[in-house]
Amino acid sequence: MPDTLKSMTPKHTTDTHSGNDHRRLAQLAASEVGIVVGIETEETNAKRLADLGFVPGVRIQMVRRGTPCIVLLDGTRIGLGKEHQRAIWTAPASPPHAAGA
Repeated sequence: MPDTLKSMTPKHTTDTHSGNDHRRLAQLAASEVGIVVGIETEETNAKRLADLGFVPGVRIQMVRRGTPCIVLLDGTRIGLGKEHQRAIWTAPASPPHAAGA
């Protein structure tokens, strides 16, 4: 997450990683998988997203872009509007390791 976003005082931010490869959820391509690295939004929205399972470290997949977008999180499809899409920061996900590899 860019350092400038961390300093926005009226927003609630969680961030467990740093780096320049972070993108907002809205920027993921259809079928792309990412890892949630932070939430940057008002505290009430951050709590709602956390309650839905959007917490740092969780893998999510963009199923359909648009408004609402559809994401897959722990086997559940969730629709998110623009504000929530912009609040969620992701990092590229490594492909899952094959069994026995």
